[in-house]
Amino acid sequence: MDHISNIMSTPKESSNFKTTFKRIVVTGSAGSGKSLVCDCFKTHGLKVVDSDELARRAVAPGTDGLKLIVDYFGEKMLTAQGSLNRRIMRQTIIKNTAGRKILEQIIHPEIQRLMQLEIDALRRQGKTRVVVEIPLLFELNLQHQYDVVIVVVAPDEIKIKRLMQRDHVSAAEAQSLLNIQISDKVKSKHADYVINNDGSKKSVIQAVERIVKATASKKREEIT
Repeated sequence: MDHISNIMSTPKESSNFKTTFKRIVVTGSAGSGKSLVCDCFKTHGLKVVDSDELARRAVAPGTDGLKLIVDYFGEKMLTAQGSLNRRIMRQTIIKNTAGRKILEQIIHPEIQRLMQLEIDALRRQGKTRVVVEIPLLFELNLQHQYDVVIVVVAPDEIKIKRLMQRDHVSAAEAQSLLNIQISDKVKSKHADYVINNDGSKKSVIQAVERIVKATASKKREEIT
């Protein structure tokens, strides 16, 4: 996709817009601004399941997940308070390919289990839609589990600036994190909707509003 507007739709054969219960997933590279998009969905009354929050639960003190991480990587992965040292984990993810894969094997199955529990609970409550935020959707090949895929994109310079402010890392560290993730261009090719979050909050709000309306209908609507 050569040009990405504030919001556009692209065909994806696997999407099922006629299902009674729609699983909408929001993904995008680090620093793309997924949280703003999810917050906009919340203003429309949609429940958002945050995989980052589930990840924290998966490795909370006392969990099997944290024990497995310490058993493999050592006590250096813990803070003085006994919780996961996220700075060390981030460095491991960036600099150690083998270590990153081990962490994924430990953490992500539990995240998926917790996520499915939340989705099933919402379905039993009679909800018709749920929004799930998964940063590594394509990296983990989970896109086929969702009915609607939204990719949030932003220029690299903006993502780097956001990461530096949010995670207190250097520009080089932020760039290294982006380098191990699938590019926006590739992700966008497999999206139902692409939202450009380059700093205009108003355009993001409008984009989400239009997606909410489109996914509420029985048949998918084109958004141009």
